[in-house]
Amino acid sequence: KGTHASGQVISFDLAWRHSTEKLTVALNHHLPLDIAVREVTVVPDDFHPRFGASFRRYKYRFYTAPVRSPIDSRWAWHVPVPLDVDAMQRAAAHFVGSHDFKTFGSAPDQGGHTVREVLHCSVQRENGTVVS
Repeated sequence: KGTHASGQVISFDLAWRHSTEKLTVALNHHLPLDIAVREVTVVPDDFHPRFGASFRRYKYRFYTAPVRSPIDSRWAWHVPVPLDVDAMQRAAAHFVGSHDFKTFGSAPDQGGHTVREVLHCSVQRENGTVVS
């Protein structure tokens, strides 16, 4: 809870003789209402959506109120006590830079590494939630 996928990239092979715009419309016609294709792009055969990403962005939402919100519960983690956003922002600054995240995931593929560079990390209040 508290984080959701947005802007995901997928890749698949398809024999399609029409425009990418028509493929976007066709895909969205068959997808459930909570999933939508925003753009279709032709890519090289060796493209890989996971390994070809130049960066990733994560957003975490915390709903801070004594009583949970049925509407916000889908998008935010309910924390029933106030959060010290200033202290969280000071702590977030320590994430910026290169760090080894080995303990947070599985072993990398041969030749891979677990060091990642965090370009930005912030915490602020936004529409009744705390967002990081």
